[in-house]
Amino acid sequence: MTGRVRRSGLLIALTLCVLVSATLLALADRGGLARAAATAWVGAYIVWTLIRMVRDVRAGHVGLDVLAVVAMVATLAVGEYLASLIIVLMLAGGEALEDYASRRAR
Repeated sequence: MTGRVRRSGLLIALTLCVLVSATLLALADRGGLARAAATAWVGAYIVWTLIRMVRDVRAGHVGLDVLAVVAMVATLAVGEYLASLIIVLMLAGGEALEDYASRRAR
């Protein structure tokens, strides 16, 4: 396994942990704590995505990361923190599949 594939898998696992934890906290009537945990995780992912996006643009590669950032910020802005975690999960899953496919193609 390459480092990037491992990182994608770890990101998926951590996002799932935060999603399950936030859901359980929300069900236990701890919505504020659930929102804080989800917002912290998604906020970190947004920063990481922005850093990667700037690096890619400097290297001459323009992607659709800006749409992902807008979607995550928008869901957090309207208070849909579980939806923002699902967006992170979809993005991480897509990256993992892309890494796997490119490795298989080689």
